[in-house]
This record gives sequence, structure tokens and C-alpha cells, in this order.
Amino acid sequence: MRIVQIIPTFGVGGAETMCEGLCRQLQKDGHEVFAVSLSGDRTMITDRMEQAGIPLFYLGKTLGSGFQCVGQLKKLLRELHPQVIHTHLHALKYAALASRNIPIVHTVHNQAAQEAVFLDQQIGKYLFRRGKAQPVALTREVQHSVAELYGLPEAKIPVITNGIDLSRCGEKSDYALHYPVELLHVGRFFPQKNHEVLVQAAAILKKRGCNVRIRCCGDGPLLESIQKQVLEAGLSGHIVFEGVCGDIPDRMTQTDIFLLPSKWEGMPMTIIEAMGTGLPVVASRVGGVPDIITDGESGLLIPPTAEALAQAIERLVKDETLREHLGTQARQEARRFSIEAMAQGYEALYAHLTEGAAL
Repeated sequence: MRIVQIIPTFGVGGAETMCEGLCRQLQKDGHEVFAVSLSGDRTMITDRMEQAGIPLFYLGKTLGSGFQCVGQLKKLLRELHPQVIHTHLHALKYAALASRNIPIVHTVHNQAAQEAVFLDQQIGKYLFRRGKAQPVALTREVQHSVAELYGLPEAKIPVITNGIDLSRCGEKSDYALHYPVELLHVGRFFPQKNHEVLVQAAAILKKRGCNVRIRCCGDGPLLESIQKQVLEAGLSGHIVFEGVCGDIPDRMTQTDIFLLPSKWEGMPMTIIEAMGTGLPVVASRVGGVPDIITDGESGLLIPPTAEALAQAIERLVKDETLREHLGTQARQEARRFSIEAMAQGYEALYAHLTEGAAL
């Protein structure tokens, strides 16, 4: 099958990582796969994809350039002649305008209302209700949010969970703590990721004499603001900014606890990667996170507040047995989220749509 994946950009993030992994597995499964970045940005993800032999096309769309890329995309789709188009994030509207009579699958990566701006919501509502595009949710919670926002029956919204290449995960060798205790957060510096709570929790832990160091991997518009908060709070030795990191699997094996205190989420890839490594995870009980982690069994789920985060970290620091239990159980649970299972789910959906069957 000829499949075109379209995404706004391949900047480092969960949706982009998922798209990369799906492209790789679909190619491995014998499909012809093409990837389109609406922007012209080259990143570590595009480098990996090109090295894997996945044909990539860059349309050079800039912020605020509107629909000028539609003509380019229309021409490209005529040349590639795909049997199915798969869109991510806010790429749906461009694909819908550029294609005719080609089935479109659109993955909703976050809570629907948070992911789509007003224009995307209105376009999505038109396309989904008229069967011109098929929405896919990552979790049951995301499925519910899509149904609520777009006025669709949940039965019309398939759930296909994210998956990762578990063979790329390292394996944590033991659960003895580093000194200071090494904590890891991976995520863009956007409001969603709730970095302020990391700063506040670090201050609480310092006051209580709990010696931790939080390593933050990522970039984004709030980075300077968070760095300023760290300086003002006197936490420079306790929170370290690592920038965009290409060695996350290695970093995870050298970490004691993984943190993700987000305000909202869909199905974060980083949690699955941490679980696949065998890391004890502390994460917010939001979005699809409870579909991945069982509280007290494969991780700790908390409200996204500083006090709750600090208490969960303290609990794990004091209890090696709990760290090991959560980590080993998480590694077992991660098997449910393999890249092979994810690809099989999408392959079945692509086949269903191209056969013209009514969902």
C-alpha cells in the first residue's frame, strides 16, 4: 500500500516521534511510505528517517503563511498517488484541501479541545461528520474528548494506542540511588508540560533536605522563563537544562525516577519509553496516562501540583523496594505498547478505508 504521512514539522515531540516510528514499521511491513513535513525544518528525527530510507518532502511552510502550501501539497500528492493519507496535529486541513477521493486518517494526539484551535475544530467537525476523514484516538479518554468536541459517537472513533520500538530501550540494571538522586523530565517547554511545578517541587524537596537533581530535556518558548524561575529560587544545582537530547534511552538507564507532571496529555511516548526501560514513573493523572499506568503497580499517579509531586518523589527516594516493584512491573506493562501492535492497528484501518467499507 502507498501511504503518505503528513505532519506540520518533525520537531522533537511525542506526535513527531510516533509518526517516525509508524513510518519505519510500515516500511518494514512492506508498504511504500512517504513523509511530508509542511515546514522546511530538518531535525534529528528527519535525519534518522532519511538514514532509514524513508522518502521525505519539505514544503517550507512558515509560521503564519496560511494555506500557501496547499498547491505544493496537491502537486506532490498527484505525483505520489497514495492510497491513503495519514495526518497529524494541524495538518488535516491542508491535506483535505489538497486531496480528492483519497481516504484520510487523522490521529488526535492530545485531548481534542487542547490540540485543535477554533478553525481546526470547525474544519474537523465538517470532515469527520461527513465521513471525509477518519479520526483516531490514542486512548479511551482521548476518544471521549473527540466524541464530545466533534459531536460523534464514540463507536465511530477507533482507539489505536501509541507504540515504541521496545528493542531501543535500555534496561535498568539496579534500583540503588545516585547521589544526588537523578530525576529526568523530557518534554517541550510549553504550558502543557507544567515545568513550573517541577521548579516548585524542587524547592520543596530542597527545604526538606531531599537532595535531588532534575534533568530537563527539551526546548521551547517557555525555556527562558523557567530558567529565570530556577535562578530566582536558588535551584541552579538542582534543576539542569540539557536542551534537545538525542540519547534519551541512555539517559533513562542512568536515571532513578522519571517525572511527567503535565496539565494534560494524550498518550505520552516518553512514559512508554521510561516504562520500557524499567524506570519508576511519577506522572499526572490526566488524559490517557491512567490507560498506561496502574497507580501503585506500574507507576505513581498524582494531581499536577508541586506538593503531590514532591511527596511522590520523597516516597520513592525512601523506598527501594517500591522503586524496584514499579520499575519491573512497568517494563512488563510496556510490552502492550509495541510499535508492531500500533502499526498493525493502522494497517487494518487503512485496509478498511481503502476497501470502501463504511465504519
